[in-house]
Amino acid sequence: MRIAITGASGLVGKELGKELVKAGHEIVVLARPSSNAKSFRFPFPCECLAWDAAKDTSLPRELWDRPVDAFVHLAGESIVGKRWSKEWKQKLWNSRVAGARAITNSINELPEVKRPRVVVTASAIGIYGDSGESKVDESSTLGEDYLAELCQAWESEFSSSLPGAIRFCAVRVGLVLSESGGLLEKLSPIFRAGLGGRLGNGKQWMSWIHLTDLVNLFKAAIERAEYVGAINGVSPNPEKNSQFTKLMADALGRLALFPVPYLALRVAKGEFAKFILTSQRVLPSKAEQLGFHFKFSSIDSAFDNIFREKEGDLIYIAEQWVPKPREEIFLFFADEKNLEAITPPWLNFRVLDKSTAELAKGTEIRYSLRVHGIPLRWRTKIVEWSPTAEFVDNQESGPYAKWHHHHLFEPLAEGTLIRDYIRYRLPLGRMGEIIACAFVRNDIRTIFDYRQKIIEKLLNS
Repeated sequence: MRIAITGASGLVGKELGKELVKAGHEIVVLARPSSNAKSFRFPFPCECLAWDAAKDTSLPRELWDRPVDAFVHLAGESIVGKRWSKEWKQKLWNSRVAGARAITNSINELPEVKRPRVVVTASAIGIYGDSGESKVDESSTLGEDYLAELCQAWESEFSSSLPGAIRFCAVRVGLVLSESGGLLEKLSPIFRAGLGGRLGNGKQWMSWIHLTDLVNLFKAAIERAEYVGAINGVSPNPEKNSQFTKLMADALGRLALFPVPYLALRVAKGEFAKFILTSQRVLPSKAEQLGFHFKFSSIDSAFDNIFREKEGDLIYIAEQWVPKPREEIFLFFADEKNLEAITPPWLNFRVLDKSTAELAKGTEIRYSLRVHGIPLRWRTKIVEWSPTAEFVDNQESGPYAKWHHHHLFEPLAEGTLIRDYIRYRLPLGRMGEIIACAFVRNDIRTIFDYRQKIIEKLLNS
């Protein structure tokens, strides 16, 4: 199928795009007309078209030059991203409701033979409001607060406006858990620093889902005709906040000693604070009736997958697809001088020497660099070397307490998925994480954003 996706640069969109390409589908990405609408931003091959869900009242005409079999709408401003204000709430509404309206209007203007067969949208379990101790599923009464009304309007733009011949499915997403990104990216540094704890009284229910299961649920909704209407994207076993935070702290080898009172949340998040403390005991009744299999049905299995063998390390993952065979890509990275070319100039990064004529297992490499003007030396050692497939280098001495960089090269479609999987620790232990975790992570993200731009230019030239 030819599948159009909005929000493909997000946590769910990136993983979904990869899985759809692996299944043989062709992807068209609709992204904001900025650096996001660039192919190097996505870990899968795609056609990129510029579109802003909050501003554009119609879809790009060139999208319909060839048949679109399925349309997947994931775009929208982050509900948890900023302190809620009147202006931010309007922005949330526009990015979801106005975006949905633009999609349905464009589809309705098409001749019947050109319309997609299925439209799948992300929604949210916020549609149910606060359910307290009661279990809720797709048949339950909907809520009446702002978030519930937003979700209802969001879904209604599709369900009430799409032609009846088009299959429509709304996946109501819970709290998404993943190794990198999403809820745990925000919580993990706090818990690693020993500052984590329950929110409020901890009695509220949290309905969560592992990223792998959510992506598989979206994929099923796209491909399988029996997936129709609202489907809850949550695991079968919600947890109370007190238990969730305890198990997370246990997985990280920490104690959850610092509860966060409502007043502190109110100061930090404004009106959104009451939604953080909302109790939602949501069940995936429809998904289970359809025979969907949850790979991670318990919070123990999810945390085991996410935190197992990480040894308390911080994680950073960068992925990029390039239209070159992995043999060629591996040769590029096997020349240490190319590392200078793909590193931002402000780091003044230079390779000083290496211990062997060619890179191999056991090779040590010395570098010089400047971090925010401070001159540093860095020495790494290659501890694994599997030509064309992967290699691993560890910091022997340098600016981090630990730096473990796993380079992977995976064939995907007519090219290669370059994957950088990094496990790192900061100096000064917990104090270092408290002081500099967010700052350092932003630096790493900036460096890899630059790398992706340069790699695309060098390998596509």
